[in-house]
Amino acid sequence: MAVSVKLDTQLEERLARLAAKRKRTKHYLMKQAIVSYVDTEEQKEHLRQQAQSSYANYLNTGNHLTGKEVVDFLRSGKSGDLPECHK
Repeated sequence: MAVSVKLDTQLEERLARLAAKRKRTKHYLMKQAIVSYVDTEEQKEHLRQQAQSSYANYLNTGNHLTGKEVVDFLRSGKSGDLPECHK
């Protein structure tokens, strides 16, 4: 799919300089920037959905761990599952 992006003169010049230094095309750098942005935003969305799901589960069950319980677990250096949730 072809996409047109309008850049201001200053950004166009910066992109051209960077492309020359990296021995890459401006198109390559723009594509890499878009890929990086989309990857980051997809990860954020996944984390947001996980948080919403966890919060909905908490509202439905009341099960939780306190902040102290989580910190104690992390400081213990143990690996594996967190302690059992409780109401």
